[in-house]
Amino acid sequence: MNERTDRDKSIVESIWLTLWTYLFMMCFALAIYTKGTYNELGNTKFSFYRSISIAGVILLCPLYVLLIIINKKKILAKRNIRLVDIAFLSFAITNLLTFCFAVDRQESLWGTTGWNMGFLTWCLMIFYYFSFSRFMKWKNYLWYIIFIPVFIVAFLAILNRFGVISIFGTGTNSFFLSTIGNINWYCGYLSVFMPLGICLFTMEKLNNIIIKCGLALWVIVCYTSAFTQGSTSIIVIMLATNTVLLLVCLAKRELWISYLIQLAVCGLSMEVVRFLVKIYGYNYEGGNLCISIVDKRTGLILMAVSFFLISVSRLLRAMNIKWHKKVYLFTYVLCIIGCMLVAIFLIINNFNEEFGNGRGFIWIYSARLFNELDVFRKLVGIGQDCYAYYSYSIGEYAYILDMEFGSARLTNAHSELFTLLINNGILGLLSYVFVLGAVVLEFAGKYKKDKNIFALAFLISLIAYTCNNFISFAQIMSTPYIFMLIGIGEAAVRDDQFNQDPE
Repeated sequence: MNERTDRDKSIVESIWLTLWTYLFMMCFALAIYTKGTYNELGNTKFSFYRSISIAGVILLCPLYVLLIIINKKKILAKRNIRLVDIAFLSFAITNLLTFCFAVDRQESLWGTTGWNMGFLTWCLMIFYYFSFSRFMKWKNYLWYIIFIPVFIVAFLAILNRFGVISIFGTGTNSFFLSTIGNINWYCGYLSVFMPLGICLFTMEKLNNIIIKCGLALWVIVCYTSAFTQGSTSIIVIMLATNTVLLLVCLAKRELWISYLIQLAVCGLSMEVVRFLVKIYGYNYEGGNLCISIVDKRTGLILMAVSFFLISVSRLLRAMNIKWHKKVYLFTYVLCIIGCMLVAIFLIINNFNEEFGNGRGFIWIYSARLFNELDVFRKLVGIGQDCYAYYSYSIGEYAYILDMEFGSARLTNAHSELFTLLINNGILGLLSYVFVLGAVVLEFAGKYKKDKNIFALAFLISLIAYTCNNFISFAQIMSTPYIFMLIGIGEAAVRDDQFNQDPE
């Protein structure tokens, strides 16, 4: 082995170590760190995220430069650029364009107070996508870096919700949970990580009983936390996760049975919630949709139906009756289309300013705001996270929002795509949709080709996150994670020289 090869491997190992450390800091430290109070928690999380992310950039960039210098000819010859990379590059370019023409570059750079989804944050997320997708070397034990902190956060949320412990003292606002923040931020956090565990639990072979039981406990805690947190948007996350997972599991009888086991675990979690509510009471609005579903003994019904279908499926297998994949998939797709049409009809017929806990008013106002922008602003936007700055800088808009929200401040359109349309313009929104579409095609294609479980898990996570953010927003406790996981997923499906174990 020559000196250049040794040097290459040393640099690559240093990059891997830095990325693993960053992954640990993001998953453990950022999730747990709070400064001991919910006050200004959004700013606290951002300050910590900014510090560890910039530190990582400072460490990684010199290593990248050295590697490029040493392997210049090899890198130029390979040109390993994929559709997802082109999508991210286009998104980076439109972000730069938006920032250059922002209504206020200071606000656009850092983002509005408490949210901080400015140009710097988007740049850091894009940087770490490329870093993880190019250089990440995955090891199975790294799942623990992801799953253990999520388990801790979810378990704390359960204890917090039922008053077993009161994080940061008594009298804390019940709208805040665990170490994440308000329940909408908490749902965003779960939208990224919960689908990963549900997918792996479902796809894990039954003969690996230790891993299966560990994942079952993890899924029960996450489902229990999800049903008790209080926000209706968690239903969207669970429906999106299970809809995609069911589509995959209809391919084989064994997968169908695994999916039914996962549904039974979901039902068990509902019954756990019902038991906890009965014993400890419920430290939030008792009439929310999740608790209403649980109160109707839905969990018990779900378990009974799941065990019945498992028994029938095993009986049919024992009788050597063929699994009619195409028939089941066709029926399933028709049912999904029908449900979507019904949902669209109901939304249209029930849409008003009160729709979706006030989202109707926000969307109507946001549509007016965008409609009154000039053509140039419609294309490039007003600036990253400048929604609030722009709204409250115009007297007419400020009056409308003050009349509706009083002292509270509206900072986004409560829909990530709608917010991007206003902040980043049509070009920014299209480039972001390009990113989502390219990633979905990449991961779905990889799973279809060689049944890569990494690709499927990260695909379902992205779909759940995106569905949630149709009615929610980008924020520090979800969006940087999904960009990082997209990068890790890309690394899992790539085949390049940096994905080889060092000798």
